Amino acid sequence: MKGKRLLQSKKKQKNMLTIIQTAYAVFLAIVGFILSPLSWWNDLAINVPLAYIMAWPIGYLISLFAPVPYIAFLGLFVLMYWITNIIGFLMIHYGLLVYKKQRITKKEIRGTVILTTAYSVLVILLIQISTTSSLLQQYNLLPPWVT
Repeated sequence: MKGKRLLQSKKKQKNMLTIIQTAYAVFLAIVGFILSPLSWWNDLAINVPLAYIMAWPIGYLISLFAPVPYIAFLGLFVLMYWITNIIGFLMIHYGLLVYKKQRITKKEIRGTVILTTAYSVLVILLIQISTTSSLLQQYNLLPPWVT
C-alpha cells in the first residue's frame, strides 16, 4: 500500500515538473519571438525602446569622458537593437530545446548570430536610405549630451 502511494506521489511530482518545464519553455519561446526579428510588427513597441534604453546609459557614460557625436549614438543604438534580436533568437532556440529536453550547440548559436547579423545589416541599410535618422533629430529624441 505504501509503495503504491509513493509511486503515485513520484508520478505526480514528475508530471508537475514536466508542466513547469513546458511552461518555462513556452514562456522563453514567446518572449524570444517578441524580441526576435520574426515579429517585425512590434519593433517600434518593443525592440526600439529597449535598444534606446540600453544605449542611453552607455552613451551617457561615454559622454562623461568625450563628446558623443550623433553617428556614434546611432551606432550604439543599432548595436543594442542587434543585441535584442540576438537575445530573442537565442530565447526561441533555448525554449524549444528545453521543451525537447536537448542542449543548445555552438553551431546553433553561430547560425543564430549569422542570421541576426544579416537582418541587422538590412535594417542598418534601410536606416541609411530612409529618413529615420532625420526623424530622430527633428523630434528631438536624442539625449541632450549627443552632439
